[in-house]
This record gives sequence, C-alpha cells and structure tokens, in this order.
Amino acid sequence: MLFFFDGKEHVAYLKGVDSTFTAVAPLQEHLAVGDWLRPNTTQAVAGLGIYNKLSLALLDYNRSLEVYVPKPGKGTIDSPNDAFNKSPLAITAIYSINEDNDSKYVYCDIFLARELLQFKRNQVTSVEVKLAKGASQANAIKSLKSIFKNKVTVKDRGQLNDALYKMLNAENLAVYLFCSLVVVMTLFCLAGALIMLILDKKRTSAPCTAWAQRPLR
Repeated sequence: MLFFFDGKEHVAYLKGVDSTFTAVAPLQEHLAVGDWLRPNTTQAVAGLGIYNKLSLALLDYNRSLEVYVPKPGKGTIDSPNDAFNKSPLAITAIYSINEDNDSKYVYCDIFLARELLQFKRNQVTSVEVKLAKGASQANAIKSLKSIFKNKVTVKDRGQLNDALYKMLNAENLAVYLFCSLVVVMTLFCLAGALIMLILDKKRTSAPCTAWAQRPLR
C-alpha cells in the first residue's frame, strides 16, 4: 500500500484487525505513545519507523495520513482515481517492536481494510491464533490444516518473524561467546595468581627450611 502524508510517501502493509486482535497479539504492550484504535472507525496505528519517515502527527484530523490501495481487476487506467481506492487515516498511536516491523505495518479496522481491498464481508487473507496454556502447537497446526483441508499455510511465531528470531539468536550467541570468553580469561587469571602465590610461598619458605635444617652447636 502507498501512504501519503504532508508531501511524503512510504510503501508499507495495511493490516486490518478486529476488536479481538489485541487479545491474540498483545501489541498494546508495545505502544510508545497513544491509544489503540477503536473499531468501526478510520483510526490507525503506525510503527515508529513509518512515523519518523513521514513525520506523522497524532490525532491531527486536519492532516490525515492517506492510504492508496490498488484496485483489483484489469483494464485501461485513465486517472489515479480509477487505479486506487483511498481513505484518510487518523493516527492514534505509535508502536515500537523492532526496526523491520516498525517500518512495515499500519493497523486499521478490518471493515475499512475490506472496503479498500474490495473484499467480501467474510473474506480475509490471514487469521492469527493464540494457543491456550498447555496446548500442543503440533496438534493445533495439524487440526487447523484438517479444518481447512490443507488449503492454508500454517506458520508459528518463529516462521512469521524469521528475521527477528535470527537476529535474537545471533545476539544470544554473541552474548554466550562473550560470557564464555570472560569466564575463560577469569580462570586463566585465577590460575596464574595461584601459581604466583605458590612460587612466592616456596621462595619465602626456603630460608626458614634451611635454618631449620642447620645443626645446633
């Protein structure tokens, strides 16, 4: 989708969500400022990267963020109005998760997203599911594939955020290697200190040993 604000533009994803979305994905915990959008409105929540690139303003109804969505279908395009559906968006909050996600998504109400994409009332592109505590992920994936007759792709959190998890794993590996290096260096220093202490004790105890072995007259 193409987003315009105050002469600046940015290409990102428009993600339509319903009122239960924050119960499945607690994005509210990552809000840097503002409040989550209200259902059945043109309110939206943008990432920190998009906020900085477009110099957005919160709840500025005089300067709304405009989103342009390509219309589906084929044919000759005589004007931009024939090629895009557009809508103003009122930014109510800014979220911050990581650099990639912060520049990638703008969240809006699902009914507005369907209208812009010209979807049917019950049409969606993806469904996010939260497992109950103690539930088996493997069994859940198997059940979902069975329900949808293997016509859908089911991904876990790691597969959805592959770049993020790779980055976190790399950071964890770097921290592990650094801590291991510190431990090894500490052990070497400790061993060296013990050796020096033993050698010093031997040197100081040598005269005493020689004196003790001298015969009495």
